[in-house]
Amino acid sequence: MVDGTVHIPGKDISDAELLTAQERGQWSLKHEHHALEAWYELSDRTLHIKSTLAAHIILPVDHLQGLQGASDQDLAAVEILGLGSGLHWESLDADLGVHSLFCGTYGSKKWMAQLQSEL
Repeated sequence: MVDGTVHIPGKDISDAELLTAQERGQWSLKHEHHALEAWYELSDRTLHIKSTLAAHIILPVDHLQGLQGASDQDLAAVEILGLGSGLHWESLDADLGVHSLFCGTYGSKKWMAQLQSEL
């Protein structure tokens, strides 16, 4: 850091911007869903997520963008990212935001429109 600025190639971040980002991160940890646990249930092809806000959600994997039609082995390899803000499936090159899933967003706007038309 030089002169109150963090230097990142292509982007400089001021102390004020860094503080704002840190405050936003702290707010997110207190007020948004983050995964404590996540697992795939083979018997009914569902994704289970337990959140930091004392909630548990169960979602059919075929409704989630990037997971539809995937093998049981690939689906079982779910990883929790960072402090629980995201889920990742390496072999599927798929990532989903935990808070978005709890809010009913299972993919892009296009994906959600397609899913809505099929249900």
